[in-house]
Amino acid sequence: MRGKKRQTFQRGWIVRKTRSKGPDVWVLRWRDGDGDKSRTLGTTQQLRSRAEAQRAASKFTAEINNSVEVATFGQLVRRYLQEAIPERQSTAGPMRAMLNARILPEWEDVRVIDMAKDPMAVEQWIKGLQTKPRKKGEEPRDLAPKSKLHTRAILHRLFEYAMRWRYLDCQRNPMGLIELRGTSRRVRPIYLLTPKEYYVVLSHLAPHVRLMAVLAMNTGMRISEILGLQWGDVDFERRTLTIERSVVGKYEGETKTIASADVLPLHEVLVQELQAWKA
Repeated sequence: MRGKKRQTFQRGWIVRKTRSKGPDVWVLRWRDGDGDKSRTLGTTQQLRSRAEAQRAASKFTAEINNSVEVATFGQLVRRYLQEAIPERQSTAGPMRAMLNARILPEWEDVRVIDMAKDPMAVEQWIKGLQTKPRKKGEEPRDLAPKSKLHTRAILHRLFEYAMRWRYLDCQRNPMGLIELRGTSRRVRPIYLLTPKEYYVVLSHLAPHVRLMAVLAMNTGMRISEILGLQWGDVDFERRTLTIERSVVGKYEGETKTIASADVLPLHEVLVQELQAWKA
């Protein structure tokens, strides 16, 4: 194939294909469900420019649009889970859970192209999302603004891949048109513990939980980073703690960000807490 640029043509794109014998040929390709289809338009001797190839392809446009299997949202999700979901389990796990429990039951059989044509319907659905009662007699309540924002973010990412995989012919992600006002505001204010409250909290915790709370509140480490600590990460002589891994569920991996991997100085109180736990 000569050149890497592909020019989209409605439900397809035109490429120039090299043959071992004879002149190159112009080929029209298009996405059909989870696979690709193609049709040879003619040789470069017959169609001397890309513009001529486009005009030749226009004859097949209606036929392609009528015969192509338009992807459903469920097909898009299944391909995304197979090919593009993040490797980090702390990201992939909640995403799978949200897709299976909240998004797929509503949109699985809907065509991607129909969702793209009516982002307002998706917006209204997100705004009306409610929690699922966990206890008998518990009433559902409006889903937290942050959770609604996460729902939109996942849909936005999926539609980025819908365009990448040519399920959609559009220049702008339709999920970017969804407006969720007030979702960036905190529902509950941040509560800062006083030193007295800090020690009261510690007095009610089991020893292993107490150590995790001490590390979290004095270093700012994430719980996944605390669970990933090993004794080799602690240098009692230099009074340092090295953060280089995280544990989420049964999976051990790298820290969430590059900046999170660091060497922290340890206060004498933290050194004593760790030495007591090791003993």
